[in-house]
Amino acid sequence: MERITATAFALNADTLDGVDSLALQKRVAGECAAGSSIRVIATDGSVICENDDDSGARNSLDAADGVPINAVFVDKDGRVGIGEKAPIATLHIKNGDSGVAPNINFDDLIVETAGNTGVVIGSGTTYEGALWFGNNVGYFRGGIRYFHNSDALAFNVASAEKVRINNAGDVGIGTQTPGSKLDMSTALLLPLPLWETAPV
Repeated sequence: MERITATAFALNADTLDGVDSLALQKRVAGECAAGSSIRVIATDGSVICENDDDSGARNSLDAADGVPINAVFVDKDGRVGIGEKAPIATLHIKNGDSGVAPNINFDDLIVETAGNTGVVIGSGTTYEGALWFGNNVGYFRGGIRYFHNSDALAFNVASAEKVRINNAGDVGIGTQTPGSKLDMSTALLLPLPLWETAPV
C-alpha cells in the first residue's frame, strides 16, 4: 500500500486500523506555503491550507462532520463570524445576507438572514426571561421581562418596574395588577388627555 507524505506529517497505511485504505492510497497533491499548515485533505488529494502565524489571516473551525468547512471564523481583531467569513461585529451570526450595515456604537452582536430573523430567549414554564440594560450602577437599570407563570410582560426603568401588561392585555402604569385596559397608579391627580381617531 502506498505511503502518504506531506510537508507536516507522514502516515503509513500498513500500521493504521479502522481507516479508509482507498483514501490513504491517494497521494497528497498539494502543499502549503511557509507559515501555514495543511488543514484539510480532500478525497482527490488536494489540500486546504491555513495560516498558523499572526500575519492577519483569519483562523477557522470546521463543522463536526467536516461540512461546511470554515463554519466559524475569527479575524485578526478577534471578531467571530458564524456562517460569515468577514464578521462586522464582535459576534456576527449569519444565515443569509440582509445587507445590514451596523452602527459603530452598536456592533457587538449581529444576527442576520435574508428573510425573517429572530432570537429566542427560552425559560422554564414557572420562570421568567429577561433582557437587561446595565451600567456601573447595576446590571438591571432597565429591562424587559416576561413572566411565564402569569404570562405577563413588564418594562423596567431606573431599576424599577414601571409598566406591566397582563395576560388579558390590560396595561398597568405604576401598578403590577392592572384592573382595566389602562390602569394608571399615581399619588397625584393629573389630567389625562385622550384623542380618538378614526380606525386606519
